[in-house]
Amino acid sequence: MINSTPLPKGKILTIEDMDKIADKIILQVGITLDDEISGLLAELEALIVNSIYHLNLKRPKQSQMKNGMHNKDTLKVLKTLEKHTKLGQLKENYMILLIMQIYAYIGEEIKEKDINHIIKCTTIDPSSMEFKLY
Repeated sequence: MINSTPLPKGKILTIEDMDKIADKIILQVGITLDDEISGLLAELEALIVNSIYHLNLKRPKQSQMKNGMHNKDTLKVLKTLEKHTKLGQLKENYMILLIMQIYAYIGEEIKEKDINHIIKCTTIDPSSMEFKLY
């Protein structure tokens, strides 16, 4: 997304610049989502322990790792995360945060109308953004 954000004329971000911005964004997003992630991990641990007690050694034909994790079970989990987590519900806000961090990094002021214009001009539509596995 950092590459897709339009910059003022004459401003270019190097790979090092993008890494620094990404570090800031990851820290800020991580702080805002820490409680939710901790809760999800606790639920996952409970599910793992519960599944060990009811262990079935037959392997499913549609495993989570089949097709690089792009199977229907994984896609269902990703849709659930998008609907029921802060990251999914606030993805437009996180995109605005990213744009503001980029402009702060390059030393440019940005107004709300400019942010809206950038969101409209960029190839990333926050309302259609999806979780993706790389």
